[in-house]
Amino acid sequence: MLENWSLTIKKYNTALQSAKQGNEDLAIIQLKKVVNISPNFVRAQQLIALMYIIIGDEGKALNHLVRANITTPIKTLINGNALGFSFS
Repeated sequence: MLENWSLTIKKYNTALQSAKQGNEDLAIIQLKKVVNISPNFVRAQQLIALMYIIIGDEGKALNHLVRANITTPIKTLINGNALGFSFS
C-alpha cells in the first residue's frame, strides 16, 4: 500500500512539473495513471481538469471536477488557487 502511494506521488510530481513547463499532454498522460491508481487523490483530479481546460476539452475537465468534488467541495479549486498556478 505504501509503495503504491509513493509511486502515485512520484507520478503526480512528474505531471506537475510537466504542467508547469506547459506540457499539458504529457501531464495528462501521467495524471491518468495517477487517478487510475488513486481516484480519491483530489489534487490530481483537479490538476488533470485544469490541463483539460487549457487544451479546450471542457467535458473531460468537468468529469474530473465532479470526481474531485465527491471528496472535497469545488470551492477548494476556486478559493485560494489550490493548484498554485498563476492566472495572469
